[in-house]
Amino acid sequence: LFPYTTLFRSLGDENSEALVKATCEKLIAAKATESQVQFEAEQNALIFRVTSREGEDFAVTMDYRVNRMNVKILGGIVVECTQG
Repeated sequence: LFPYTTLFRSLGDENSEALVKATCEKLIAAKATESQVQFEAEQNALIFRVTSREGEDFAVTMDYRVNRMNVKILGGIVVECTQG
């Protein structure tokens, strides 16, 4: 009955949202590599996935996770980082 994008929220979601946003901003500013993003995600107990690499988009699930970082890699550098 509900689309795959149905959002289930919990008490810690606001903290996760802020952490993902701050982490993404930091990584973009630092022109981080994929391995640096993965390390940062692990250090902050975040989920990390590459949604695009060198212009090739990958199939991804439509579920929304407040503690997940979705990154696009171009030239070995993270050029986009979003929550979800």
